Amino acid sequence: MALITKHERYKSMIKEVSKRTNGEFQVRSSYEAPDTPLLFFHNTLDCGQESWRTPVEFFHNKYPCPHCRNKKIANRNTKTHQTFIKEVAELYGDEYTVLSKYTKSKAPILIRHNSAACNYHEYFPTPNNFLRGAGCPACNGSPSFPEMCLLLEIRRFFPEAKKQRIQNRECDIVFSVHEKQIGLQYDGAFYHKDPQRDNLFNKIFLKNKNRFLIRIREIDCPKLEPHDRLYEVCSASNYTLKNLQETLKNVFYIINALLGTNYESQLKKESIHKARKYSKKAYQYELFLEEYLNYLHNNHAMPHGKSENKLQSRIATAIREQRFSEVQLSEIISVQKQYALYIEERDPALIYHDMIHFYKQNEMLPRQQAGGKVEALLHQEIKKCANKGKFTEKQMKEYIRLCKIVSNYPTSADQLYSDFIQFIQDNQRLPSFNSSDKDEKMLVSKVSHRLRRKTFSPEQQHQIEQIRIHYSRKRIRERIIEEYQLFLAQNDRLPFYKADGAEGKLEENMLRYLRKHCFTTEECEKILAMRSKYQLLTRRLKEYVDYQKGRAENFVRTHYEMFCSKNGRLPVKRLRNRDEYDLCRLVLKYLDPTTYPLGSPYNKKPKQQKNKTNKTPTETFEEALAFYKENGRFPLHVHRRNTTRPYEGKLAARVTALYVLNRFTTEQVKQIDRLRIKQKDRVDLLYEHFFDYIKEHGSEILRHRPGTDERRLLNSIKNHMRQGRYTKKQLDELLKYIPGRRRTYPSK
Repeated sequence: MALITKHERYKSMIKEVSKRTNGEFQVRSSYEAPDTPLLFFHNTLDCGQESWRTPVEFFHNKYPCPHCRNKKIANRNTKTHQTFIKEVAELYGDEYTVLSKYTKSKAPILIRHNSAACNYHEYFPTPNNFLRGAGCPACNGSPSFPEMCLLLEIRRFFPEAKKQRIQNRECDIVFSVHEKQIGLQYDGAFYHKDPQRDNLFNKIFLKNKNRFLIRIREIDCPKLEPHDRLYEVCSASNYTLKNLQETLKNVFYIINALLGTNYESQLKKESIHKARKYSKKAYQYELFLEEYLNYLHNNHAMPHGKSENKLQSRIATAIREQRFSEVQLSEIISVQKQYALYIEERDPALIYHDMIHFYKQNEMLPRQQAGGKVEALLHQEIKKCANKGKFTEKQMKEYIRLCKIVSNYPTSADQLYSDFIQFIQDNQRLPSFNSSDKDEKMLVSKVSHRLRRKTFSPEQQHQIEQIRIHYSRKRIRERIIEEYQLFLAQNDRLPFYKADGAEGKLEENMLRYLRKHCFTTEECEKILAMRSKYQLLTRRLKEYVDYQKGRAENFVRTHYEMFCSKNGRLPVKRLRNRDEYDLCRLVLKYLDPTTYPLGSPYNKKPKQQKNKTNKTPTETFEEALAFYKENGRFPLHVHRRNTTRPYEGKLAARVTALYVLNRFTTEQVKQIDRLRIKQKDRVDLLYEHFFDYIKEHGSEILRHRPGTDERRLLNSIKNHMRQGRYTKKQLDELLKYIPGRRRTYPSK
């Protein structure tokens, strides 16, 4: 029966993929080899994705579809909602409440800060950042005005003073002197109404014995639990120069007592102005508003472009977070109306009606840039209503349905497909975004948009993807050949595949593409011609057969004729010229020496034969009997490399040679047959000898160590096991101590 090759087996399996998987997978490309990727389509409602997999990867993976496998891995590694709530409780206690469901670490989640200080602010942080200490943005941020005054005055004497996080809790000012770390915390009456939160921070900060904490608390703040290294300073709630100087005087009194210094604070009006400029948020928003209104008056247009977008985004964020008063908002609207920049929000029902009317007229949705101003404005209104959920449920479903089936390009799919194919045929390349031709750029954007929306037919979609894959691989091949030519020109040698960096990677990519036959015939011939200059003839022959699928006889015949025509003589087998020597070897191996003769080598001196003393058969027989009497067995054949018993091996070789040539007498032959161990007895003798060897070496599993008795014993035992000369019970006992993979052996 003929053996089925790996290629034929996988080819038959690929033909039956749909039957084997019950229609779950389909093959959308032709089979070439087991290691060549094929396009598989996962025909399920949950996936419906295509992926390139080799037949070996497809049939030997538990989950052949990489998209489904990644989803399963992500679901298995994703943290549960209950686990996230438990971690939040361990880190913050009851300070925060999770209002939405946890999905993944980088998906924003709704969090509420349970504090009256920020009016129970709700915001959307990522779970990853929240567990790292990113607290409420309304409570955090830039320092307040009194905090900034303290920081500026403290930095006059301690320049390293700064805000610092202690176990995910923020301390306003921290500085270190002589292994003592002093922290200052300003507690305003509005934000520090909860004493439990402040007491918890005191315990965390003062856990280290080298730390001291000074808390400047306003009059209306509640009392805290006392501590040996906690100092409280009372402060007025109005930030006049006199009150701030009195507070700083008390603070420096404590610092001088702790450090043994004589520092005196001198808070001036310049410091107060600087602190107000860098601290107060309301003042910052007033500056934003003033800058925004000046821009509108000067340009009569909304901020746009890279530099002005930052201003527009900051104003939009401030309006969304209600940072402006009603008077300030009315001032913004009045200025926008003055220059016809204010757009009043229309009713969502009217916007939906205009969208449907536009679709019926143009068979597409409004575009953002390709149409006019009216179309762009309608597009913005639709996006705004969809994002803010102003459409009804029925309207939203219709909008989603239209987005899936409609393309925002007026060109039909068939016309666009024909234009794409025509461009490929004319230019033999893919259209590029970097081209200076506007039509080419537009063609790329249209095709890419339709591919993402899947508005081509399945055949057109598959054909375009195949073309893109083909030409992208062509660009890669051309880049590899260019880099290879540059390396050979600079270094005058082949790149070493084990080298570090770009050299090893270049040779690895080249050999992989050659091995998988990714290059065309012309490219392969060009590459092998470049490599032949730096290779031996035998290596060139191997690459010619493997990569170009040529016949070895043709290669050798061509080089034989080239050598004869170039040198005017026949090749001679001599070691002085390696290429000539290899050519002679290949001629003898692949060609007929009568048709393609070789030249005669130089006259060599005949080798001097050593004088050997040949022993007679009778002397050899007597010597074998003497060995038998001394060792209790007949001499065994020993490998030449084993120098422990060279005499025994030579004696066994002489006895065997004379026995085969019938040089012994009849009586000597009978006696040798009687003394030699018969095959049947040898099987049992080896079985007993095997377990005797195991007992001597402590019941260890035998190993294949070259040139040892252990290896010879294992080989003999395995030979008899393959021939079925042991019973099933004996096989079970032997397999306990024989290394290697388990296989089934025949028994008697």
